[in-house]
Amino acid sequence: MNTGYIRAIYWILGIIFFVSVGAYILKFYNSPISGNPGDWGVLGDYLGGILNPVVAALNIAAFIYLTKVIGDTEEKAQKRNLDFQQKLTLSELRHASYVELTKNLDSLPERIFKGAENSDYETTLLMVYLRGFFENMTHLFPVFLDKVNTDPIINCIGKMTANIEKYEKSKKPEETQEWRKELQELLKTYYKEKTILVKKLQLEMI
Repeated sequence: MNTGYIRAIYWILGIIFFVSVGAYILKFYNSPISGNPGDWGVLGDYLGGILNPVVAALNIAAFIYLTKVIGDTEEKAQKRNLDFQQKLTLSELRHASYVELTKNLDSLPERIFKGAENSDYETTLLMVYLRGFFENMTHLFPVFLDKVNTDPIINCIGKMTANIEKYEKSKKPEETQEWRKELQELLKTYYKEKTILVKKLQLEMI
């Protein structure tokens, strides 16, 4: 209960008390002070009859006020708890998605150099996955809304896929060195863009 509400109650009780006593004194000020306990009992009944209903009404008002305060406090506590749970769930979901994304981003070298005949297929799968991830996870990572942050990675993987397809079609020994050199340059670009994106994601997760 705030101090203003308590002060108002004291003022009301004080005013009613002094008005009641003042009215009694104005009515009987010419009368001598009685030594009869019964007369004092009448005064007590008079004051009690006036003050008791007022005190009871103030008690009801105080009860209603306290009930409202307690209800508001519980509602605020429940809202804070709900907000905390939502933030915790969002944080856990964001962390899990971040781990999944970085794991797939780091899998590119293995997809290319694992020696299988379908490396271009593996890189294409990764490109499709990343494109879908970037488009569907904007609610967790707003950084994906800006294509400047994601297109360089997608484009780089696309160039790698085309490079692999070109090599697998010719497979000329004299072109192997040139192919690997081009691929290494693309990988350098990929790692650079990946590092930039991961740092932006980490900043959003703080």
